[in-house]
Amino acid sequence: MMIRFLRPAFLSFVVRAYLFVLCLTTIIWCCVVGRSAWYDSSTANIAGRILEGEYYPPLTLLAWISRSSVQSNIPVRASTLNKLAIIRLRLVEEAIVFGNTTDLDTQFDALDAALYLALSNSPSDPYLWTVLFWLSNTRNGLSHQNWRFLRFSYELGPYEGWIAAKRNRLSIALFASLPQDIETAAVAEFVNLVRSRQYEDAFAILSGPGRPIRSLLAQRLKDIPEADLRPFVKMWGDREIEAILIPGVSVPPGRPWR
Repeated sequence: MMIRFLRPAFLSFVVRAYLFVLCLTTIIWCCVVGRSAWYDSSTANIAGRILEGEYYPPLTLLAWISRSSVQSNIPVRASTLNKLAIIRLRLVEEAIVFGNTTDLDTQFDALDAALYLALSNSPSDPYLWTVLFWLSNTRNGLSHQNWRFLRFSYELGPYEGWIAAKRNRLSIALFASLPQDIETAAVAEFVNLVRSRQYEDAFAILSGPGRPIRSLLAQRLKDIPEADLRPFVKMWGDREIEAILIPGVSVPPGRPWR
């Protein structure tokens, strides 16, 4: 009789214990996943604003990076590793701008590690391949082996506008040294910037690193409809810079008071 009396009570205890453990596990899982999702979202937001030109103090960025999985055991997705590499890039840029040579080697090492970690988890990110190309050249000088990084970038993301603007500036600056296939891709990329009406980016490239090859780049614009080219050509006159000559496109007259 005692055994029959205890069995339902024991089963009830087991069921309640199981439910308690299940609820506790669920709460812990939600806390970990929720914290991870918040960190991923916030990191993506910071990296996006950096790419748009927003300024963050280096100490703020370092503090944020310290919250990654290595320091805080927060699970980090591959996409977040990419964003952390972008934050690392900004820290390198800050060290270069302010001439902080003592900190620069440390930042270079940290960026290099962040890039390889990100690309090992997500090797299809064309922007990070461009950054790796830049970093390798900056640290070790231009070499034949480094071209593969830029080549990967063009193969993986040939038409991504915001990447193209940054990558093309770098490629055109090195135009005299480019392998033939990358040279062709770089010129086509510049033309596509104008075709997609990214006039400010194209203007900055043509008036900056592209100045020595202005005639070549201008010639390649001839197949773009004149209606799309005219605003771009007009920018030169408006900014009091010598106009470029594009076949089939008339140059607007200068300002009457000039």
